[in-house]
Amino acid sequence: MLEMLPDIVFQHPIRLWAIPVAILIVGALFVWNFAATKAVLENAFLRLHADEVRPQWRAYLWRTFGFSLLLALLIGVMAEPERKTYTYQPVYGGVRIAFLLDVSLSMKYSHDVAPYSDRLLAAKSVLGDFAAMTERDQGLLGHYWRAIIPFAGSAITYLPFSASYEEFLSAIDVIDETTVNDTGTNLLNPIREYELMLKNYPRKTPDTVNILVLISDGGKGEGAHKDLSHIKAALLRMSNTVAFTVGIGSVKVTKHPDGTETRETLKVPLVIQDRNGKVVGRLFEDQKNPRSEPLTTELDERILTEIAGSPERYIFYQGKEAFLQKLKQIIIENRKLVDTIVHTRTEPVAEWFLIPAIFIAFLMFGYARRLLALLMFFPSKILNVFRSERQSI
Repeated sequence: MLEMLPDIVFQHPIRLWAIPVAILIVGALFVWNFAATKAVLENAFLRLHADEVRPQWRAYLWRTFGFSLLLALLIGVMAEPERKTYTYQPVYGGVRIAFLLDVSLSMKYSHDVAPYSDRLLAAKSVLGDFAAMTERDQGLLGHYWRAIIPFAGSAITYLPFSASYEEFLSAIDVIDETTVNDTGTNLLNPIREYELMLKNYPRKTPDTVNILVLISDGGKGEGAHKDLSHIKAALLRMSNTVAFTVGIGSVKVTKHPDGTETRETLKVPLVIQDRNGKVVGRLFEDQKNPRSEPLTTELDERILTEIAGSPERYIFYQGKEAFLQKLKQIIIENRKLVDTIVHTRTEPVAEWFLIPAIFIAFLMFGYARRLLALLMFFPSKILNVFRSERQSI
Protein backbone atom coordinates (compact mmCIF):
# COMPACT_ATOMS: atom_id res chain seq x y z
CA MET A 1 0.00 0.00 0.00
CA LEU A 2 1.25 3.44 -0.98
CA GLU A 3 0.09 6.43 1.08
CA MET A 4 0.16 9.85 -0.56
CA LEU A 5 0.42 13.29 1.04
CA PRO A 6 -2.85 14.47 2.65
CA ASP A 7 -5.08 17.23 1.27
CA ILE A 8 -6.99 19.83 3.26
CA VAL A 9 -10.63 20.14 2.18
CA PHE A 10 -13.62 22.01 3.59
CA GLN A 11 -17.12 20.67 4.08
CA HIS A 12 -18.56 24.15 3.40
CA PRO A 13 -16.13 25.82 0.97
CA ILE A 14 -18.70 28.50 0.08
CA ARG A 15 -18.07 30.07 3.50
CA LEU A 16 -14.45 30.78 2.53
CA TRP A 17 -15.70 33.56 0.26
CA ALA A 18 -16.19 35.57 3.45
CA ILE A 19 -12.39 35.81 3.87
CA PRO A 20 -11.72 38.47 1.17
CA VAL A 21 -14.77 40.42 2.37
CA ALA A 22 -13.46 40.35 5.95
CA ILE A 23 -9.98 41.45 4.81
CA LEU A 24 -11.44 44.38 2.89
CA ILE A 25 -13.54 45.47 5.90
CA VAL A 26 -10.59 45.22 8.31
CA GLY A 27 -8.36 47.12 5.92
CA ALA A 28 -10.96 49.85 5.45
CA LEU A 29 -11.50 50.22 9.19
CA PHE A 30 -7.80 50.58 9.96
CA VAL A 31 -7.25 53.01 7.09
CA TRP A 32 -10.17 55.09 8.35
CA ASN A 33 -8.86 54.93 11.94
CA PHE A 34 -5.35 55.90 10.83
CA ALA A 35 -6.64 58.84 8.81
CA ALA A 36 -8.95 60.01 11.58
CA THR A 37 -6.23 59.87 14.23
CA LYS A 38 -3.80 61.71 11.98
CA ALA A 39 -6.38 64.40 11.26
CA VAL A 40 -6.97 64.99 14.96
CA LEU A 41 -3.26 65.30 15.65
CA GLU A 42 -2.86 67.98 13.01
CA ASN A 43 -3.99 70.38 15.74
CA ALA A 44 -0.73 71.87 17.15
CA PHE A 45 -2.12 72.06 20.70
CA LEU A 46 -3.08 68.37 20.73
CA ARG A 47 0.32 67.36 19.36
CA LEU A 48 2.01 68.88 22.41
CA HIS A 49 0.04 66.67 24.80
CA ALA A 50 -0.57 63.47 22.76
CA ASP A 51 2.76 62.41 21.30
CA GLU A 52 2.17 58.88 22.65
CA VAL A 53 -0.84 58.34 20.41
CA ARG A 54 0.81 59.58 17.27
CA PRO A 55 -0.18 57.10 14.53
CA GLN A 56 2.61 54.88 13.13
CA TRP A 57 1.82 53.36 9.71
CA ARG A 58 3.94 50.27 10.37
CA ALA A 59 1.95 49.49 13.52
CA TYR A 60 -1.32 49.93 11.65
CA LEU A 61 -0.10 47.73 8.83
CA TRP A 62 0.88 45.04 11.29
CA ARG A 63 -2.48 45.21 13.06
CA THR A 64 -4.33 45.11 9.75
CA PHE A 65 -2.44 41.97 8.76
CA GLY A 66 -2.91 40.35 12.19
CA PHE A 67 -6.67 40.97 12.38
CA SER A 68 -7.14 39.85 8.76
CA LEU A 69 -5.29 36.60 9.46
CA LEU A 70 -7.30 36.08 12.66
CA LEU A 71 -10.61 36.48 10.84
CA ALA A 72 -9.44 34.24 7.99
CA LEU A 73 -8.57 31.44 10.44
CA LEU A 74 -11.91 31.76 12.26
CA ILE A 75 -13.79 31.64 8.96
CA GLY A 76 -11.73 28.56 8.08
CA VAL A 77 -12.94 26.91 11.30
CA MET A 78 -16.54 27.73 10.35
CA ALA A 79 -15.97 26.07 6.96
CA GLU A 80 -15.20 22.78 8.86
CA PRO A 81 -11.79 21.74 7.51
CA GLU A 82 -10.90 18.07 7.05
CA ARG A 83 -7.69 16.25 6.28
CA LYS A 84 -8.15 13.80 3.43
CA THR A 85 -5.58 11.02 3.10
CA TYR A 86 -5.33 8.83 0.01
CA THR A 87 -3.98 5.28 0.08
CA TYR A 88 -3.35 3.50 -3.21
CA GLN A 89 -3.69 -0.28 -3.10
CA PRO A 90 -2.68 -2.42 -6.08
CA VAL A 91 -5.18 -4.99 -7.33
CA TYR A 92 -3.83 -8.08 -9.05
CA GLY A 93 -5.42 -10.50 -11.43
CA GLY A 94 -4.65 -12.19 -14.71
CA VAL A 95 -4.72 -15.57 -12.94
CA ARG A 96 -7.15 -18.48 -13.23
CA ILE A 97 -6.76 -21.33 -10.75
CA ALA A 98 -8.23 -24.77 -11.35
CA PHE A 99 -8.15 -27.46 -8.68
CA LEU A 100 -8.27 -31.08 -9.84
CA LEU A 101 -9.47 -32.78 -6.66
CA ASP A 102 -9.16 -36.53 -6.15
CA VAL A 103 -12.39 -37.80 -4.54
CA SER A 104 -11.67 -41.50 -4.88
CA LEU A 105 -12.21 -43.98 -2.04
CA SER A 106 -8.52 -43.92 -1.16
CA MET A 107 -8.87 -40.21 -0.33
CA LYS A 108 -12.00 -40.70 1.75
CA TYR A 109 -11.04 -43.81 3.73
CA SER A 110 -7.38 -43.05 4.44
CA HIS A 111 -7.02 -41.52 7.89
CA ASP A 112 -3.41 -40.37 8.02
CA VAL A 113 -3.65 -36.55 7.87
CA ALA A 114 -4.39 -35.53 11.46
CA PRO A 115 -6.14 -33.48 12.72
CA TYR A 116 -8.51 -34.19 9.81
CA SER A 117 -10.47 -37.42 9.72
CA ASP A 118 -9.43 -38.23 6.12
CA ARG A 119 -7.38 -36.94 3.19
CA LEU A 120 -10.38 -35.59 1.29
CA LEU A 121 -11.49 -33.46 4.22
CA ALA A 122 -7.95 -32.08 4.58
CA ALA A 123 -7.84 -31.13 0.89
CA LYS A 124 -11.28 -29.46 1.04
CA SER A 125 -10.26 -27.53 4.13
CA VAL A 126 -7.22 -26.17 2.32
CA LEU A 127 -9.32 -25.08 -0.66
CA GLY A 128 -11.80 -23.27 1.60
CA ASP A 129 -9.08 -21.46 3.52
CA PHE A 130 -7.28 -20.64 0.28
CA ALA A 131 -10.40 -19.01 -1.15
CA ALA A 132 -10.78 -16.99 2.06
CA MET A 133 -7.13 -15.97 1.86
CA THR A 134 -7.58 -14.55 -1.66
CA GLU A 135 -10.48 -12.46 -0.33
CA ARG A 136 -8.96 -11.17 2.92
CA ASP A 137 -5.19 -11.25 2.58
CA GLN A 138 -4.09 -7.73 1.61
CA GLY A 139 -1.07 -9.18 -0.15
CA LEU A 140 -3.36 -11.21 -2.45
CA LEU A 141 -6.09 -8.64 -3.06
CA GLY A 142 -7.25 -9.12 -6.63
CA HIS A 143 -9.66 -10.69 -9.09
CA TYR A 144 -9.06 -14.42 -9.38
CA TRP A 145 -11.08 -17.02 -11.24
CA ARG A 146 -11.40 -20.43 -9.58
CA ALA A 147 -12.55 -23.80 -10.86
CA ILE A 148 -12.96 -27.30 -9.39
CA ILE A 149 -12.81 -30.59 -11.26
CA PRO A 150 -13.41 -33.59 -8.96
CA PHE A 151 -12.24 -36.94 -10.27
CA ALA A 152 -11.91 -40.62 -9.43
CA GLY A 153 -12.26 -43.20 -12.20
CA SER A 154 -13.71 -40.37 -14.34
CA ALA A 155 -13.89 -36.59 -14.02
CA ILE A 156 -16.49 -33.83 -14.23
CA THR A 157 -16.28 -30.04 -14.32
CA TYR A 158 -18.22 -29.32 -11.17
CA LEU A 159 -17.44 -25.60 -11.07
CA PRO A 160 -16.11 -23.89 -14.20
CA PHE A 161 -14.09 -20.68 -13.85
CA SER A 162 -15.98 -18.45 -11.44
CA ALA A 163 -15.02 -15.26 -9.65
CA SER A 164 -17.67 -15.81 -6.96
CA TYR A 165 -16.22 -16.56 -3.55
CA GLU A 166 -19.55 -17.90 -2.23
CA GLU A 167 -20.03 -20.16 -5.25
CA PHE A 168 -16.59 -21.68 -4.77
CA LEU A 169 -17.22 -22.36 -1.07
CA SER A 170 -20.60 -23.90 -1.86
CA ALA A 171 -19.00 -26.28 -4.37
CA ILE A 172 -16.38 -27.34 -1.83
CA ASP A 173 -19.07 -28.15 0.75
CA VAL A 174 -21.09 -30.30 -1.66
CA ILE A 175 -18.25 -32.29 -3.24
CA ASP A 176 -17.55 -35.65 -1.57
CA GLU A 177 -16.61 -39.23 -2.46
CA THR A 178 -20.03 -39.75 -4.14
CA THR A 179 -19.65 -36.85 -6.59
CA VAL A 180 -17.98 -39.12 -9.16
CA ASN A 181 -19.59 -42.54 -9.57
CA ASP A 182 -16.71 -44.36 -11.28
CA THR A 183 -14.31 -45.85 -8.74
CA GLY A 184 -10.54 -45.87 -9.02
CA THR A 185 -8.01 -43.09 -9.68
CA ASN A 186 -7.51 -42.08 -13.30
CA LEU A 187 -5.21 -39.06 -13.65
CA LEU A 188 -5.66 -38.63 -17.41
CA ASN A 189 -9.40 -37.95 -17.29
CA PRO A 190 -9.19 -34.78 -15.13
CA ILE A 191 -6.42 -33.42 -17.40
CA ARG A 192 -8.62 -33.93 -20.45
CA GLU A 193 -11.59 -32.40 -18.65
CA TYR A 194 -9.46 -29.40 -17.78
CA GLU A 195 -8.32 -29.04 -21.40
CA LEU A 196 -11.96 -29.10 -22.51
CA MET A 197 -12.83 -26.43 -19.93
CA LEU A 198 -10.08 -24.17 -21.30
CA LYS A 199 -11.63 -24.45 -24.76
CA ASN A 200 -15.11 -23.67 -23.45
CA TYR A 201 -13.84 -20.76 -21.33
CA PRO A 202 -11.03 -19.08 -23.28
CA ARG A 203 -8.80 -16.46 -21.68
CA LYS A 204 -10.06 -12.89 -21.77
CA THR A 205 -6.56 -11.48 -22.17
CA PRO A 206 -3.56 -13.11 -23.89
CA ASP A 207 -1.33 -12.72 -20.84
CA THR A 208 -3.72 -14.51 -18.45
CA VAL A 209 -1.93 -17.35 -16.65
CA ASN A 210 -3.74 -20.62 -15.93
CA ILE A 211 -2.60 -22.37 -12.76
CA LEU A 212 -3.45 -26.06 -12.52
CA VAL A 213 -3.28 -27.71 -9.09
CA LEU A 214 -3.82 -31.48 -9.03
CA ILE A 215 -4.44 -32.86 -5.52
CA SER A 216 -4.24 -36.65 -5.24
CA ASP A 217 -2.52 -39.62 -3.68
CA GLY A 218 -1.43 -40.73 -7.16
CA GLY A 219 -3.46 -43.94 -7.45
CA LYS A 220 -0.45 -46.22 -7.18
CA GLY A 221 -1.08 -49.66 -8.62
CA GLU A 222 -3.92 -48.50 -10.86
CA GLY A 223 -1.92 -48.18 -14.07
CA ALA A 224 -1.55 -44.40 -14.02
CA HIS A 225 1.96 -44.56 -15.51
CA LYS A 226 0.68 -45.90 -18.83
CA ASP A 227 -1.17 -42.60 -19.32
CA LEU A 228 1.82 -40.40 -18.43
CA SER A 229 2.81 -39.66 -22.05
CA HIS A 230 -0.77 -38.60 -22.87
CA ILE A 231 -0.89 -36.39 -19.77
CA LYS A 232 2.36 -34.63 -20.70
CA ALA A 233 1.22 -34.16 -24.29
CA ALA A 234 -2.04 -32.59 -23.10
CA LEU A 235 -0.20 -30.20 -20.77
CA LEU A 236 2.09 -29.13 -23.63
CA ARG A 237 -0.94 -28.19 -25.70
CA MET A 238 -2.16 -25.79 -23.03
CA SER A 239 -0.51 -22.43 -23.51
CA ASN A 240 0.13 -20.21 -20.47
CA THR A 241 -0.61 -23.09 -18.11
CA VAL A 242 1.56 -23.85 -15.09
CA ALA A 243 0.92 -27.24 -13.50
CA PHE A 244 1.48 -28.13 -9.86
CA THR A 245 0.72 -31.38 -8.09
CA VAL A 246 0.02 -32.02 -4.42
CA GLY A 247 0.57 -35.43 -2.89
CA ILE A 248 -1.41 -36.45 0.19
CA GLY A 249 -0.30 -39.60 1.95
CA SER A 250 2.11 -41.15 4.44
CA VAL A 251 5.87 -40.93 3.94
CA LYS A 252 8.68 -42.17 6.14
CA VAL A 253 11.82 -40.03 5.90
CA THR A 254 15.14 -41.56 6.96
CA LYS A 255 18.09 -39.24 7.52
CA HIS A 256 21.55 -40.65 6.90
CA PRO A 257 24.83 -39.60 8.57
CA ASP A 258 26.06 -37.98 5.34
CA GLY A 259 23.09 -35.56 5.40
CA THR A 260 21.07 -37.24 2.68
CA GLU A 261 17.48 -38.42 3.13
CA THR A 262 15.55 -41.41 1.91
CA ARG A 263 11.79 -41.15 1.38
CA GLU A 264 9.65 -44.24 1.67
CA THR A 265 5.90 -44.17 1.05
CA LEU A 266 3.80 -46.25 3.43
CA LYS A 267 0.77 -48.38 2.74
CA VAL A 268 -2.37 -47.23 4.53
CA PRO A 269 -5.45 -49.46 4.98
CA LEU A 270 -8.81 -48.17 3.84
CA VAL A 271 -11.12 -48.25 6.85
CA ILE A 272 -14.49 -46.76 7.74
CA GLN A 273 -14.63 -44.68 10.90
CA ASP A 274 -17.52 -43.23 12.87
CA ARG A 275 -17.70 -39.64 14.08
CA ASN A 276 -15.59 -40.47 17.11
CA GLY A 277 -12.79 -41.94 15.00
CA LYS A 278 -13.58 -45.55 15.88
CA VAL A 279 -13.08 -48.13 13.12
CA VAL A 280 -16.45 -49.62 12.21
CA GLY A 281 -15.56 -51.32 8.93
CA ARG A 282 -12.93 -52.04 6.29
CA LEU A 283 -12.80 -52.00 2.51
CA PHE A 284 -11.94 -55.22 0.66
CA GLU A 285 -11.15 -56.01 -2.95
CA ASP A 286 -14.49 -57.81 -3.01
CA GLN A 287 -16.70 -55.94 -0.61
CA LYS A 288 -19.18 -58.84 -0.59
CA ASN A 289 -16.46 -61.25 0.48
CA PRO A 290 -14.80 -60.25 3.80
CA ARG A 291 -12.16 -62.95 3.23
CA SER A 292 -10.77 -61.15 0.18
CA GLU A 293 -7.69 -58.96 0.44
CA PRO A 294 -8.20 -55.70 2.39
CA LEU A 295 -7.70 -52.57 0.30
CA THR A 296 -4.70 -50.34 0.97
CA THR A 297 -3.38 -47.19 -0.67
CA GLU A 298 0.13 -45.85 -1.15
CA LEU A 299 1.17 -42.39 -2.23
CA ASP A 300 2.77 -42.33 -5.68
CA GLU A 301 5.18 -39.38 -5.56
CA ARG A 302 6.90 -40.40 -8.77
CA ILE A 303 3.87 -40.02 -11.03
CA LEU A 304 2.87 -36.72 -9.39
CA THR A 305 6.37 -35.30 -9.81
CA GLU A 306 6.48 -36.25 -13.48
CA ILE A 307 3.08 -34.69 -14.13
CA ALA A 308 4.28 -31.47 -12.47
CA GLY A 309 7.30 -31.45 -14.75
CA SER A 310 9.90 -30.85 -12.02
CA PRO A 311 10.39 -31.62 -8.30
CA GLU A 312 9.98 -27.89 -7.54
CA ARG A 313 6.37 -28.00 -8.70
CA TYR A 314 5.48 -31.08 -6.68
CA ILE A 315 4.18 -30.27 -3.18
CA PHE A 316 4.01 -32.89 -0.46
CA TYR A 317 1.18 -32.13 1.91
CA GLN A 318 2.73 -31.49 5.32
CA GLY A 319 -0.08 -29.47 6.82
CA LYS A 320 -2.55 -26.81 5.81
CA GLU A 321 -0.43 -23.78 6.65
CA ALA A 322 2.54 -24.91 4.57
CA PHE A 323 0.23 -25.71 1.65
CA LEU A 324 -1.51 -22.32 1.85
CA GLN A 325 1.79 -20.44 1.85
CA LYS A 326 2.92 -22.43 -1.19
CA LEU A 327 -0.30 -21.59 -3.06
CA LYS A 328 0.13 -17.92 -2.14
CA GLN A 329 3.67 -17.96 -3.48
CA ILE A 330 2.49 -19.56 -6.72
CA ILE A 331 -0.09 -16.82 -7.28
CA ILE A 332 2.31 -13.99 -6.43
CA GLU A 333 4.82 -15.31 -8.96
CA ASN A 334 2.25 -15.47 -11.78
CA ARG A 335 -0.23 -12.63 -11.18
CA LYS A 336 -0.46 -9.32 -13.05
CA LEU A 337 -1.29 -5.80 -11.91
CA VAL A 338 -4.75 -5.04 -13.32
CA ASP A 339 -6.08 -2.14 -11.26
CA THR A 340 -5.50 0.21 -8.34
CA ILE A 341 -7.99 0.89 -5.54
CA VAL A 342 -7.91 4.34 -3.96
CA HIS A 343 -8.88 4.36 -0.28
CA THR A 344 -9.85 7.78 1.10
CA ARG A 345 -9.86 8.60 4.80
CA THR A 346 -11.00 11.93 6.25
CA GLU A 347 -10.72 13.39 9.75
CA PRO A 348 -11.70 16.84 11.09
CA VAL A 349 -8.79 19.24 11.69
CA ALA A 350 -10.52 22.38 12.98
CA GLU A 351 -7.83 22.66 15.64
CA TRP A 352 -5.25 23.35 12.90
CA PHE A 353 -7.01 26.70 12.36
CA LEU A 354 -8.39 27.37 15.85
CA ILE A 355 -5.11 27.08 17.80
CA PRO A 356 -3.20 29.59 15.59
CA ALA A 357 -6.24 31.91 15.79
CA ILE A 358 -6.14 31.84 19.61
CA PHE A 359 -2.40 32.51 19.59
CA ILE A 360 -2.80 35.48 17.21
CA ALA A 361 -5.66 36.83 19.34
CA PHE A 362 -3.42 36.74 22.41
CA LEU A 363 -0.79 38.74 20.55
CA MET A 364 -3.20 41.26 19.02
CA PHE A 365 -5.10 42.08 22.22
CA GLY A 366 -2.07 42.23 24.49
CA TYR A 367 -2.92 39.14 26.49
CA ALA A 368 0.41 37.54 25.64
CA ARG A 369 2.27 40.26 27.54
CA ARG A 370 -0.13 39.98 30.46
CA LEU A 371 0.24 36.21 30.54
CA LEU A 372 4.02 36.54 30.45
CA ALA A 373 3.89 39.06 33.31
CA LEU A 374 1.65 36.70 35.29
CA LEU A 375 4.04 33.82 34.72
CA MET A 376 6.96 35.96 35.85
CA PHE A 377 5.06 37.18 38.94
CA PHE A 378 5.28 33.94 40.88
CA PRO A 379 9.01 33.28 40.29
CA SER A 380 9.77 36.87 41.37
CA LYS A 381 7.74 36.44 44.54
CA ILE A 382 9.56 33.21 45.34
CA LEU A 383 12.89 34.93 44.67
CA ASN A 384 12.00 37.83 46.99
CA VAL A 385 11.03 35.42 49.76
CA PHE A 386 14.29 33.57 49.32
CA ARG A 387 16.27 36.82 49.49
CA SER A 388 14.45 38.00 52.61
CA GLU A 389 15.18 34.71 54.36
CA ARG A 390 18.85 35.02 53.53
CA GLN A 391 18.98 38.57 54.80
CA SER A 392 17.28 37.58 58.06
CA ILE A 393 19.95 34.93 58.60
